[in-house]
Amino acid sequence: MAENNEYIVPNLAERLQYLRKCPAADITELSSAIPGFAAQLPQDYLMELKSAERIICLRAAIVCRSVTQGIQVPRKMQLQAILAAQLGHDSLVSAGTGSGKTLPIAVNILMDDPADKKITITVSPLKRLQATQQADFNERYGIRTFVINEDTPRDEGWWMSNIYSSTKTIKNPAQHLIVTVEQLFKTAEGHFSRIADLVRTPAFQGLISRINIDEAHSFYTSGLSLYNCPAFRPAWGKLSDLKRILRQTTPWHLFSATFPPHILAAVKEKLMRPTFDYIHQTSNRPNIIYATHEIDKLENLQNYSCFVTSPYNSVAQPHILIFVDDRNLTAKIADHLDSCLPPELQGKGVIKNYHSSMSQLYLDRTHSDFVSPTGTCKILVTTSGQSVGVDFPNVKIVCTVGLPASIVDALQRGGRAIRIGDEDALFVVFHEPWAREITEDEFEEGMDPDRPRADLGANARRQERAPLSAIRLVQCRTCVRQYYAGYLNDQTESATLYTGPFCCDRHDDGFDLQDFLPGSLYQKDLAVAKTSAVVSRAIIRLKSERVELEKLLIKWLNAKVAAEEYSRPSYEILSADKMRDLLRIPSKDAVSPSAIATSLGENQEWQDAYAGELFHLIFEFDMEIKTVKAAKELSKRGRPARAGQPQASVTGDGFINQTSESYGNIESSGTNNKRRRVSEYK
Repeated sequence: MAENNEYIVPNLAERLQYLRKCPAADITELSSAIPGFAAQLPQDYLMELKSAERIICLRAAIVCRSVTQGIQVPRKMQLQAILAAQLGHDSLVSAGTGSGKTLPIAVNILMDDPADKKITITVSPLKRLQATQQADFNERYGIRTFVINEDTPRDEGWWMSNIYSSTKTIKNPAQHLIVTVEQLFKTAEGHFSRIADLVRTPAFQGLISRINIDEAHSFYTSGLSLYNCPAFRPAWGKLSDLKRILRQTTPWHLFSATFPPHILAAVKEKLMRPTFDYIHQTSNRPNIIYATHEIDKLENLQNYSCFVTSPYNSVAQPHILIFVDDRNLTAKIADHLDSCLPPELQGKGVIKNYHSSMSQLYLDRTHSDFVSPTGTCKILVTTSGQSVGVDFPNVKIVCTVGLPASIVDALQRGGRAIRIGDEDALFVVFHEPWAREITEDEFEEGMDPDRPRADLGANARRQERAPLSAIRLVQCRTCVRQYYAGYLNDQTESATLYTGPFCCDRHDDGFDLQDFLPGSLYQKDLAVAKTSAVVSRAIIRLKSERVELEKLLIKWLNAKVAAEEYSRPSYEILSADKMRDLLRIPSKDAVSPSAIATSLGENQEWQDAYAGELFHLIFEFDMEIKTVKAAKELSKRGRPARAGQPQASVTGDGFINQTSESYGNIESSGTNNKRRRVSEYK
């Protein structure tokens, strides 16, 4: 072949068709003739392949280069994924956020002969991600792609003109459908959508060239019932049913940045054929600096002022993404940050909040404004709708407010930071003080590192929902990057490499979180807490006692919620903050229902409804502990308690508490006869 055929073929469609069909010798010659092409390829990997496999990879690389006008050439991981699909294998691709998992999907579609009218189906978790992907496939790769979700037209004419018709030939049919998983199964009303009907039609099944599952960890995290909670999106868990429905020869390709061992095992068992290609590349993002930061409580809005430059400077203000798992708190944080701006900028869109209940028009405009280099929005406060797969080229700081539900969630959220180039970025988890007080021995044994301490009820509090993995993250004293690598079982050489000025906040290397924030960290309450810590440590309830008492209080609270005639939520009975305060009240101060109500800042109505029960619960708990202590004390003195003798208990401050029988009505006595000096009993 004397000339470079890439430039002889007159237009892109004909050039691609030639590249799909030309003999192996032409591919070899062409790959040598393109200037600089060989240097762009992973030659070590190519040389490991058989000759036929090498030709497949070279063909795919030239196709990719042609479509992108020389901009993109597949890397090793991408060629591995392409080769698996071209060989008809199932594959599971585990690679970090921003590693380019979209490219192999596109190239495999481009390798299909349009005359065969094949269709690729990609399952995508979010509408926002669907929209981004659709634009990418249509504009960058020229692949006719349609989004299928609840907003897709339902009329038969649209479907017959664009997707599939059994009675007429479609001139320009869809090559690629990006589908939300719910569309593939029956609705809550028991009906199939159009795409669900089609994938169950033998003729249409014959046109499906492959199934791609993007963010495939969602099969486990969203699709399965976990910890006594119903599946968040049960359709994800039904993907194994879809696999049984489709032709067994249809290859499935799973993609995610977060396949820890317990999730990997689940998707391998349910979604992969016994022989599949496992393609693994580190999920480490070396440009991200990791940190955790303790705040007094999530609801204290002053904790978030550090994300706004002060005084405000639009040029110096970085793009910041703040994840919050509570819609109300999302709005409050956004409103607070907006109030930190100069009056003339307030309400102008510099700060915006984002969650799925908002109109699609607002969501689209907000996302576009935030990612645009010339956009107004600099800080986006959002729920999880922006945490998976969505590309943010310009986010300098990502913060998750509160402990993440899993390390999968944490890594997905952190992965939104700086997706282009090697500029360093920060991912920080804001957490409350109680996260340092929960111990690992409170968790039952299990394979799932994201398990909570016990099964969760509908009204479970933050402390109850806290996963072991997040507690370990907050409490670990060694490298956070290494902790993440261990969670993912990432044993690659680059798993703990970093390119920024710091790795994380666990090394004694001068890292200071304040240096990476545009505003000042809120310190007042923490300073008070730290100052009073030494004073209060001796008078608050012991940690070992708090752990056991918390279990009793949670049990009481759940029973109370279940028994409430008007279904009052748990936080109105005893909020997370109030429970934490209650657990810290020492025995000597919990002398009556009114004392408990006063300590918690509750009113008379609350006292009448709940304080009496709480007082007796705590009293009995304290009596049991003090009885044991008294027995030990008497045993040391050689005076064991006699059978049938009322057992008084010795407190740590030299007083004895009476039994509940002798205690009487403390509220009405008006005196404190509860304690007597030990010396009186000698």
